[in-house]
Amino acid sequence: MKILLIEDDHTTTAALTQRLATYHYIIDVVTDGETGWIYATTFEYDLIVLEVCLPKLDGLSFCRRFRAEGYVVPLLFLTAQGSSLDKIRGLDAGADDYVTKPFDMGELSARIRALLRRSSATPFPHLIWGELILDPSTCEVTYGDRPLTLTTKEYELLELFLRDCRYVYSAEEILDRLWSSEEFPVESTVRSHLRRLRQKLTAAGAPPDFISTLHGRGYYLKAESPPVEPSQTLNVATSQSPDLYAPLLLMVIQDAADPMTPCQTTALANAAAAAGLRTAIATTLEQAQSWLHADLNRLQQPSAILLELPSAPWGVNDRPRPSTRLFAPDALKPSTFDLSLLQDFAVTYPDLPLLVLGRQLELFDRLDIVQHGGKIILELPAPAEEVIAAVCTCLSRIHKGLKVMVVDDDQTLLRTLTTLLNPWGFKVSTLAAPQQFWSVLEAVNPDALVLDIKMPQINGLELCQILRSDLRWQQLPVLLLSELSDVQIQQRAFAVGADDYLCKPIAGQDLAHRILNRLQRSAESAH
Repeated sequence: MKILLIEDDHTTTAALTQRLATYHYIIDVVTDGETGWIYATTFEYDLIVLEVCLPKLDGLSFCRRFRAEGYVVPLLFLTAQGSSLDKIRGLDAGADDYVTKPFDMGELSARIRALLRRSSATPFPHLIWGELILDPSTCEVTYGDRPLTLTTKEYELLELFLRDCRYVYSAEEILDRLWSSEEFPVESTVRSHLRRLRQKLTAAGAPPDFISTLHGRGYYLKAESPPVEPSQTLNVATSQSPDLYAPLLLMVIQDAADPMTPCQTTALANAAAAAGLRTAIATTLEQAQSWLHADLNRLQQPSAILLELPSAPWGVNDRPRPSTRLFAPDALKPSTFDLSLLQDFAVTYPDLPLLVLGRQLELFDRLDIVQHGGKIILELPAPAEEVIAAVCTCLSRIHKGLKVMVVDDDQTLLRTLTTLLNPWGFKVSTLAAPQQFWSVLEAVNPDALVLDIKMPQINGLELCQILRSDLRWQQLPVLLLSELSDVQIQQRAFAVGADDYLCKPIAGQDLAHRILNRLQRSAESAH
């Protein structure tokens, strides 16, 4: 759990930091209200503890402004102003609790735990995942009946996973959540702590993959429950997934001679869902060919294709395949696989990751697969998690490192957009306080910018105007968001320099494609 402490008294700061560290809290400390505002609206915290009397921006003004702009993070006043009227003013300003100095450290710790418990998505005394039990009040951890002795960071890692046990945390997110702004760790630090934590869990009886790695995405707690039973009919209808607009994986299971069993297919679908992907499954030639039409709507457009090679043709599409080799010596015989459907998908979706599953692949089989459009080749049998990890790696590599900055005063939308864009490999930075736009912009140095039009103090149109007045940012792709589809507002958006205009609610896939389209055009114009 991460706490922001806004306090200008160094004695209080030192005592609090030392005591709270024993409860495995991560503390960021700032000494004035304005800097505290920047931290509170730029980074994610579980609790803010602040003094009333602060330089630059006092605590009461901070609290009123914080609540007026829609932030729901718990606030606790820790101050020497202890009259009944002072307490009433603090609570009326939006604080969740009010503690006066001098204070009892044990009582303050209990109040902090109570606030964190009330605001947590899992407000129960114990955090439980299978046989693992973590007690936040005592910081005790057991697996089965065996206690675990963990370092501070190992405990914090485990608590982070348990508080959102269905989430896949990237190394960067873990660094942001578990290390303070005064520390300068690297991703290898996360891997080292995870390795030691896994060793201790395994020694206590947990499976080696209790904390699993999703290559290209991050780390998550693996469910111990059995997989969901397969449905009776698998077809091109998309399966249920965490988000309607998540990247869509089309799985073409086409081996007529030795088809993948329903359980294997379901395992792939379950692994994809755990990775935040929707799935669509085609098991007949007609179903597969229906995806080759250009009239699919945007929700049906696949983001990646996983195609199982048939060891024998499906009996319909048996036209001869022309050789694509520059040189075809007699020693290299043609592949025994029917690659016609593979080639059709490669032509229809030339820019998508196209992964091919095959059995007993010889050297010349692999050559034919690559020359007919296959991007990645996977040998069967392969665990479902490894196959889906390869899909996610391909998706993240396409746009890996591209930085997208989103500015919107709606915290819920910011979290939603981050979730929607992360599977595409974007590095997303969010800002809910538009008045801090310029300093955050220069710090992030994004490749694309998404601005909400309607914001307090300064709106997206005005920010776009300011941006275009600086030579450094005149070519930065800018997309404006609005709840209105008014033609005049759209015209004004383009007049101030916007590259695109989107109406809320937003489809994650549509936003990702719009961002990529603007980036591509920007790259082409640069040449």
